[in-house]
Parts: sequence; C-alpha cells; structure tokens
Amino acid sequence: MGYHVLWTDSDIVWLQDPFQHFPSGYDMYIQSDDDDVCAGFYFLRHTEHTVSYMHKVVEYLNPMIDDQISMRRGLKDNHAMKVCILPRDLYPNGSAYFNMKIPQKSGVSPVIIHNNCIIGHRSKKDRFIEYQLWYVQEPRVQEQSSDIAPCQALYTLTGIHDVITSMIVKEAEAHVSYATYAPVEIYVSSFDKTLKIWHFNPTNGTFDHITTKYMHPRGAVWDMCVSEAVLYTASHDRTAAAWPLDMMDKGSSNSFVTRPTSSHSSSSSSSSSSSSSSSHSSLAAILEGAGIPSSSPPRNELVPSCLYKGHSLVVNCVAVSEPLGLVFTAGDDKTIRCYNKITGEKIR
Repeated sequence: MGYHVLWTDSDIVWLQDPFQHFPSGYDMYIQSDDDDVCAGFYFLRHTEHTVSYMHKVVEYLNPMIDDQISMRRGLKDNHAMKVCILPRDLYPNGSAYFNMKIPQKSGVSPVIIHNNCIIGHRSKKDRFIEYQLWYVQEPRVQEQSSDIAPCQALYTLTGIHDVITSMIVKEAEAHVSYATYAPVEIYVSSFDKTLKIWHFNPTNGTFDHITTKYMHPRGAVWDMCVSEAVLYTASHDRTAAAWPLDMMDKGSSNSFVTRPTSSHSSSSSSSSSSSSSSSHSSLAAILEGAGIPSSSPPRNELVPSCLYKGHSLVVNCVAVSEPLGLVFTAGDDKTIRCYNKITGEKIR
C-alpha cells in the first residue's frame, strides 16, 4: 500500500486547510503558474497512474531540467491521470496575489499564498513581511560583551540583494608600478543566481560597478576561481562551468566612491545594475536542445563555454590545474571529479 503525497514549497504560507476545496475524483491536484502548472504545491493520490507519472518525472530530470519542467512534460505525456488545476483565486501564485491581486479583487480569502515569481530569500521574506504574512517567531540575538575592540570596515559596498555565496578578488588587467596599489576586480556571486563585478581603485577609494550577469539558472554558485582569463564556477545545479572573462561585456556603468567608516558614522554605497544583452540565440539553442521552452526573454544570462557534468548532488568546490589542463570539482555526493578543461570530458 502506498502513500498519498502533499508537496508544498517553503515559500508558501497556509491560511486555511488546503484539502477543503479539493473536488473528488482526481488523481492529482496542482497549483497553476503564469504559463502552466506549478510544481511548488500539489497533492498526489497513490494510484497506478500517479506512480507511473512520477517515475517518468524522475527519468526526465537532469542538470538543465528541473522538477517543474519535468512535471509539465510528464503531464503532456500522461493522458490517463485525472488532473485538477486548482483555482488561482484560492491557490494563487506570486503574480496572482501580489501583482494582479486576483483574490483581493474577487473578495476571496485564499487558502494558500505562494511567494514565487520573485528571486532571493531576502526578497521573499521582505514581501511576506510587507503583506503581514510572515509568522516566524525569530529569536532575538543578544550581543556578547567582549574585551576585544571591534574592527571598523574601511569601505562598505552594497547593492547585493541576497545572501553572498562566494567572492574572489583578482588584479585588474592594467599594470601599475610597484609604488602604487594595484586596482582589483571583485567578483561576487549571490543566492539569487547573479554574478556582480566591481572594479576597485584603492588609490582614491572608487568602486565602478562593471556588470551584473545571471549564471546557472537552475541553482546558485557556491564556489569560484579564475585561471587564465576564465572564470570557473561550482553550482547548486550539480554542474561546474567555464565562463571566459571577455564574455562579461564590461561596459561603462555608474561609478561611486565609498567613504571610510568611523566609530561615529558608517556610510554605505549602492550601485545600479548595468544591463548588457547576452546571446539570446545561443541560449535559446541550448535550452531548446534540453527540451526547455525559451519563450521568455533572457535576463542578461550568460552561456558557459564549457559545462562539467557528472555529480549527482550539489557541487561545492572547483579548482583548476593549468599545467595539466584539468578542472577538479567536489560535491555533496562525497566525490571529487576530474575533467578535461577544454572539452568537459570526465577523466575520472
């Protein structure tokens, strides 16, 4: 005897019993998204049809096809299973509730509210708080007294909208004499799947925001390294990837100067994202080859020059040996893997 399964994403708040509006006679009940069904909230009864369906969904999964795309494809191939698409006013997604306000305009009290269609933990939390839907009782952290004097930051750089996952600093291309400080480039990856690049001139304390790019659309970057003008990344999507630095399109952008912080004041600086177009045709070809619809426009998204696949779980670390021409990766699957740097072929 099998189990019935209710799946709910962690960015969903329940306001009522979700089962009360389920009509009888269906194998599957699933939330709708803007363009299709949403894998963030669904209920599966244990039937012959649902078991067969989930086996197909698992078979479709790969580093480029996530659970939602796989479930959508599975529904198109499974005509025997009876599926109920839950009404958007009672089970709204992020755009239905927060943007179009379908339940509010209909005078309906929603059963659940899915805080999707927005990127990043911080953004989701802030929106829940704004709409008085944040019910987590967070403990107040008491500061520990210490005899050690706190360090004061020389500069504070803001403009990153979610948790920073990794950062590297490399000397800028321009050569400077020994008597001066060399300018550097700062590469910062975030949980919202962005890579931001700044140029920092330590002589006058000027930061230039060079570009913001989207990388690894199926998972955040956990580690980065640079070798011979190529950026290598390890990602939550179970892959590592190579990105030539010349593809970053480092054009002009807003410049700002940060001021040293003091014990009396702390000043922060923000920058605006500069948008630069990426190769939509190349991205579309890769997505379509993997069976992923490419109807939505790219979000300044980069296409890697080489993808290193093979890990069954999250890839946490990446390192490069230039003399050997090899890329090494380590992941949550407790393995270290080795690839040809140029072709992506797995060595062992």
